[in-house]
Amino acid sequence: MHDGILEYCRLEQELTMNPYYLYNYASILYMQKYYKESLRIAQMCRQYWADYDLELLIGDNYASLHNSSAADYYYKAANMCPSKFLPLVKLHDYYKDTEQWSKANEMAQMIIKKNMKIKTAEIMWIKEQMRKEMLPK
Repeated sequence: MHDGILEYCRLEQELTMNPYYLYNYASILYMQKYYKESLRIAQMCRQYWADYDLELLIGDNYASLHNSSAADYYYKAANMCPSKFLPLVKLHDYYKDTEQWSKANEMAQMIIKKNMKIKTAEIMWIKEQMRKEMLPK
């Protein structure tokens, strides 16, 4: 097991109610491909913290574990913060990766049409990528 993970594991008893610790621990576990353990820690974190990044991490874990219905549910975290684009992009990518082409196209259309509160280069780039991703009907 990765040294960083061992350090987090050692601290778990002491920091088990700290959502920042739990989120970071779950993130490191996910990056090291310990999906089930990451999911366990992320669900613990969820008891203390409602955050769209946490919902996306849980969705990523479920997608990596090939649980498409659960991944789909958590990727819809975009509803927690409608002005955010990243959850929608993740949902689009998930649909594309699981060959749900019509849902991927619908999500790309939603991203393209979504209003921007603040016009940034990053969001403009995301919208352009979605235009390129649109599959022929």
